[in-house]
Amino acid sequence: MSAAWAFIRKDLEDALRSHSLVFVLLGPLLLSLLFINFMEDSGGVKVSAAAGGFTESGFIQAMRGSDFCSLEISGDGEKSRQAVKDGSLTGYIEIPPGFDEALKRDEYPELRIYLNESEPVKAALLREAVRTALRSMAGQELPADIRVEKVGSFEGAITLAFLPMWIVFSCLGAMSVTSSLLVEEIDGKTLNAVLLAPVKWWDILAGKIFCGLILAFLSAVMMLGLCYRGEGNYPVMAALILLGSFVFAAAGVIIGLICKKPSLCGAVNSLVYLLMIMPVTMADYSDLMHKISGCLPAWYLCSGLNQAMFAGASWPAVRTDLLLLLLFGILFTAASAIIMKRTGEYV
Repeated sequence: MSAAWAFIRKDLEDALRSHSLVFVLLGPLLLSLLFINFMEDSGGVKVSAAAGGFTESGFIQAMRGSDFCSLEISGDGEKSRQAVKDGSLTGYIEIPPGFDEALKRDEYPELRIYLNESEPVKAALLREAVRTALRSMAGQELPADIRVEKVGSFEGAITLAFLPMWIVFSCLGAMSVTSSLLVEEIDGKTLNAVLLAPVKWWDILAGKIFCGLILAFLSAVMMLGLCYRGEGNYPVMAALILLGSFVFAAAGVIIGLICKKPSLCGAVNSLVYLLMIMPVTMADYSDLMHKISGCLPAWYLCSGLNQAMFAGASWPAVRTDLLLLLLFGILFTAASAIIMKRTGEYV
């Protein structure tokens, strides 16, 4: 254990002397502060909702005229409410019998919406789609009594909806740190000397992984402290960030050991960043992107953070995200261990 701690200290010192610390700690922090102050609120995501009750209502067609909201007919209100709780639907709309006739008679009929507000951008878009549909039917503002039953809540500026993804970026910095430190050692021929030294190779591996993990975790926690003032579940957030940093630090070891050249390492890191981030950001636009996201650790980190921040999710609620992140971390660590061991055999 003392040998592993020595390697952790050595790699941290190397990171402090290189540009890695600037990239991992200051880069994401400066970008997050820039965006949170200057980014304007905007829509663009695709909202999925369901409607039940009086499904012959013209309200259904009016909702389907929305460019950003897809609406399905539901014959099981309880199942749809559960889908809202699970996050697979943004909202469920219960249309009462005679709703259209009541609108025509200006009777201000009641319209119930079961809404998941833990994803504030989607919730806001669904609310706007409902208001727009009602205006097109009745020709006036708020012709119905809209009753909203909320699942989860979001506190703060709407731009904070993007904070989970910024934290994912920060955790991805662990990958860049570990890979760049390894490539520098390989390029400078110092890794060979370390592998030939009378130390256990898993101590070397632990040093590399924990160096990236520590730096990325500190960066993400600092970002969370500066940008977030909500009442989410902080222990769950910390656990997700820790596991996310672990996953990407282990992935960085694999990249560094395979690439061996700084230019190739930088190119591969850029490609992996795109692979991790693009499907997650486009998951609401495409079923294919949503399926691809389900194979990526960045998806489970972002999903878990969304639930913990904006819905105060408990440990059981994010159990799947935590377990899959841990599984990714174990798989990446095992792969990096195999590659490092083989590297040592050929030194």
